[in-house]
Amino acid sequence: MELLWTLLDLRADKGVIPVTISTVASATSYVRFLQSSETNFEPYQFSVDDSCFAYPSMSRISLGRDEDEPRVHGVGFAFSNKLVQMVEPGSTKSERIMHIKLITDLGPTNLLSVYAPTLTSSTDAKDTFYSQVDDAIKHIPNNEGLILLGDLNARVGSDQGSWPDCLGHFGVGKCNENCQRLLEPCTYPHLCITNTFFGMKLHHRLSCIYPRSKNWHQLDLIISRWEHLNDIRTTRAYHSADCDSDHSLVCTKIQLRPKKFHRVKQSPTLRINASATDIPENVSIFNDILSSKLGDCLELNTEDHRSHIKDTTIAAALKAFGKNVRKGQDWFNANIATLQPLIEAKRNALQNCQRSPSPSSWEALREARRRANEKCKICANNFWMNLCAEIQSAADTGDSRGIFEGIKKAIGTHTVQVLTTQNINW
Repeated sequence: MELLWTLLDLRADKGVIPVTISTVASATSYVRFLQSSETNFEPYQFSVDDSCFAYPSMSRISLGRDEDEPRVHGVGFAFSNKLVQMVEPGSTKSERIMHIKLITDLGPTNLLSVYAPTLTSSTDAKDTFYSQVDDAIKHIPNNEGLILLGDLNARVGSDQGSWPDCLGHFGVGKCNENCQRLLEPCTYPHLCITNTFFGMKLHHRLSCIYPRSKNWHQLDLIISRWEHLNDIRTTRAYHSADCDSDHSLVCTKIQLRPKKFHRVKQSPTLRINASATDIPENVSIFNDILSSKLGDCLELNTEDHRSHIKDTTIAAALKAFGKNVRKGQDWFNANIATLQPLIEAKRNALQNCQRSPSPSSWEALREARRRANEKCKICANNFWMNLCAEIQSAADTGDSRGIFEGIKKAIGTHTVQVLTTQNINW
């Protein structure tokens, strides 16, 4: 049983989505995801040897045959949870072809993940598959992006002169019988094989090894529209990724930007500085404001009276006690008065060294940096030692509030981000 996974992730490089292909052979961890003919949204972890393809948090959808049929192949998508909101389901009519749509700022981009029959399959099976691929391409509007990718079992070769609109100058080998079945549907909608447009090393363009002959071939292809070829940065194979198969991982980096979903931000709730209520002067100011403002509201009706009392009380509290301002508690802010002169001295030494570089100015800069670094270490150590002492003192005296305030001051506030997905019948 084999399942072709297409992996999508939004990398640190802003707006670049690498789309990777890997044929994953039969394994216990993958069998349970083919037990249902319906596609699934599930948390997924996928990791390979190369660290740039480690996916710690992903969602996936997969599609295989019906329950009463042999489970021998299927296709699936695994994508980062950051891309869930930009993924829409598409029309899928075959266990070998899966369609999803990415909503980007430049419009929809359609992804077709396909898994072609092998050369030993019957002619009818191969003709049926490529006919279904042709129909899937025709149902996608020309003004939308299209990326067709997967194990197509077709060697397109290096005859760029016969197929100038589909092939680049970096094809490999000769064509096989599936070549014409693939390239003919690619000619009319102006699709091109991106694997043949990048002058990589030869082993970076080959993705499959035949077990008997030990010859490498280019079978895992990524196809895009000709007008969108400039958005593709590179397409290459990664042989260091262990995919438990005779196919290597193929990756393409595409310049896509997720569409921004604008949401209305709620105005933050005003919080009164409750710690200032311990100061008698502030309490006196608060009482004076209430006495002067609430004396002339006796003639109002009940609703207006309630609103007037509420607004007056809040305004008086804000004026007397002030707003509760969040302050980031760290060792640097706590010792800013001590560190600021050293930082200024280091900045002045750097400017002096840039204006008139000399051995003496460089020595002064090194000395200023040494003093600043030494003082920073001392301040940081004293801050954490004092904080630990405060927490320990609160624990010894049974002050639970002081314990939790000290822990919160040490680790900061923790925001839990909940990822919500729609219940879509894929």
